[in-house]
Amino acid sequence: MKRILVSLMVIALICGLIGSGIYATFSDSETSSENKFISGTLDLKLSDADETLQDGVTGSIGATGMKPDDSATVSGWIKVKNSGSLDGTLTLTITISEPADEPAEPTDPDLDTELTAAEFADGVIATTLSYDTTDLLADVTDDDADGKDLKEIADDIVSYDLGTLGAGAEKQLDMTVYLDDACNNDFQADGVEVTFTFTLAQA
Repeated sequence: MKRILVSLMVIALICGLIGSGIYATFSDSETSSENKFISGTLDLKLSDADETLQDGVTGSIGATGMKPDDSATVSGWIKVKNSGSLDGTLTLTITISEPADEPAEPTDPDLDTELTAAEFADGVIATTLSYDTTDLLADVTDDDADGKDLKEIADDIVSYDLGTLGAGAEKQLDMTVYLDDACNNDFQADGVEVTFTFTLAQA
């Protein structure tokens, strides 16, 4: 009987040790570290003939002293670059407005007609408007059958989809215009300012 009691006590002691976790086992623990979640960037830069890649450029395309003459063409270009790490979708909007530095009208009553930006833009005809290999003029409607002018371009190139601009990619917009031969004295000392707005959005 005494042996049975001792055996029961030993068994109870072992169960108690197991219950309290005081026993040895083999184990191995490893970790997966440096699991980072970092966002990419969309960073659009522009350049032209006078300015290197930066957040915005001015005076890329334009001229003063224009006159009605098919041969007196004005041309220029704007390069766009995705300096970020993500591909993006590029859109273009072209708007027109009155130039802040427009010259004073002539004092001669026959020459002092003040044209609006839209009226002057109607006389500035584009022969080239392209982005990379895309002819944007193909999507501009010549409403008055005198050539595709700046007013018509501003009406039709609104949030225009230029397609994907990949990370690190650079492409170019080219434009050539002239003042229509049909422009009369009303066009003297007038002008139009054109703004090209490029927007790069997540693809």
